Amino acid sequence: MTLALDISFRDFPYSKAIEDAVVKQANSLGSVQLEIARCRVKLIQLPRQQLHIPSFRVHIDVMTRHQRHLSGHASSDDALLALRDAFKDVEFVLRSEMVREQSSAIMEAKGGI
Repeated sequence: MTLALDISFRDFPYSKAIEDAVVKQANSLGSVQLEIARCRVKLIQLPRQQLHIPSFRVHIDVMTRHQRHLSGHASSDDALLALRDAFKDVEFVLRSEMVREQSSAIMEAKGGI
């Protein structure tokens, strides 16, 4: 599956390994829901002066073909860990959306309750 994917790095040095990890994880979302129209991934490195909060933040926005906007985010001191957790968050939201749509379809087929 080819997914429209935007990756942005903010105050974060470009890394081919991180970009490859984003592409791999974004493409794996296709197994959850084939209706993804676009996926935007923002990788943010926070200033080192803020030691009380995690250094890396990942925010993912997904737009479905039905114009539904879903998002997930995570923070960690490890960029790859934050990335993995953010994609897990998005996958959970996508799976929940699929279940909700299937339940609605079943209710409509039965004529509602």
